[in-house]
Order: sequence, then structure tokens, then C-alpha cells
Amino acid sequence: MENVKTAETYYTVKEAAEILKTNTSSIYQLVKTGRLRAARIGKRSIRIPASSFDALLSPAPAPAPAKPTRRIITKIV
Repeated sequence: MENVKTAETYYTVKEAAEILKTNTSSIYQLVKTGRLRAARIGKRSIRIPASSFDALLSPAPAPAPAKPTRRIITKIV
């Protein structure tokens, strides 16, 4: 049975708030903005996968440097 996947751990909003040492309102805001991945169970329950914390707490990649704009210099005589 090599193709068996291990189950991921999911947390409630309250548990996630305790792990991140914040309040539940902040967790709901992170979920709403997409910074914290979550799964909705039914109409009212939200579960947050443990891997979502890693993505939230890892440093964001540096943005690519902007391309310099080309300046066209014309001389009017």
C-alpha cells in the first residue's frame, strides 16, 4: 500500500488562534483575505490545515526587481 496518503491535521478557528497567539477575529480576517488557507465544513464550521500555518509564517519571497524604463531622448533643433 504505497499510495496511501497520511491524513493532515486540521484545527478549529479557536485552536488556530491559540497556536498563533491571537484572537479569533484575526483568524477569520486571515482566512477572508486568503493569507490563511481554510476549508469550510458545512455552513458554519471552518477547519484550518496545519500546512497552512507554515505558508503563513514563512517569509514571503522577494519581489522581482522592476525593469528599468527606457528613456528615449529626442533632440529638437
